Amino acid sequence: MGPEEGPAKPSQARRLVRIRARVFSDPNHIETPNYFVDGGQRRQVIGMTGKLVLLLVVFVDRSNTGIEITHIISARKGEAVEEAIYEEQVG
Repeated sequence: MGPEEGPAKPSQARRLVRIRARVFSDPNHIETPNYFVDGGQRRQVIGMTGKLVLLLVVFVDRSNTGIEITHIISARKGEAVEEAIYEEQVG
């Protein structure tokens, strides 16, 4: 990963992945289909991290026989449209 793409150190990249993965633990997260790419269905989830930051995470479920594998494609801070969707869900 180059400096324009993100952290240069693997430990920093792993930390960011752990933070982004926390949206799946949000009891109010919203998961929907995204794009169908290269024979696989990408999905997206909108949810809060433990630090109360709303994120949109795009991922592919690569789970197989008893092993859960989630490949995170990208993540970004939620924008106004995601905030509105999340607020509607939470009520």
